Amino acid sequence: MIDIYHQVKMKCKAYVVGALFEDTKHLFYSFSKKGEWIQINPRMYEFICKHKVIIEKLNYYELTAYADMSPLCDRFLRYVTPGGKIIDIGSGHGKDIKYFLSKGYEAEGIDASFELCRISNEHGLKVENITIRDQNPREFCDGIWANASLVYVSVKEIETFFVKAKSFLKKEGAIFASMKVGLQTDNNGRTSPETLLF
Repeated sequence: MIDIYHQVKMKCKAYVVGALFEDTKHLFYSFSKKGEWIQINPRMYEFICKHKVIIEKLNYYELTAYADMSPLCDRFLRYVTPGGKIIDIGSGHGKDIKYFLSKGYEAEGIDASFELCRISNEHGLKVENITIRDQNPREFCDGIWANASLVYVSVKEIETFFVKAKSFLKKEGAIFASMKVGLQTDNNGRTSPETLLF
């Protein structure tokens, strides 16, 4: 473990710290390779703290945009009527919606993040800025895709979601929901984010 740490540290010291320093035009931090220290710019730190939620959501958008969910999507689609309507709960960047559309399905989503909805809508996707608890679909759907979205709500809200889902899912419809292992909760009653079970 110490050897891996040392290798990562040396690679970062050689390539990452200086490159990121230049890429950010020296705004984020100053550093010394010789002294092995990094000092965050106090004004940048204030900016990051002030806009933490938006930065995290945009960072999430970029990270998840590269995750290949197609094997799980294909498995789910085996249970959804061909060409049917799918609602993506917590659609984020909308990549899964794009995949479903490419396979000939009608697909739209909801997400609690205004920023992610805006980005998705700019890419021509139909994503509504509402939460799970506020969702009241006006028509039935053939499939509900809730990939890693239920991990952000309380256990009670998860129960409510499944009860409500029955009211707008067709009788032969399918639900995909990734769930966490265990029932640990944080101070807000949300389940612990460490592990997902697919």
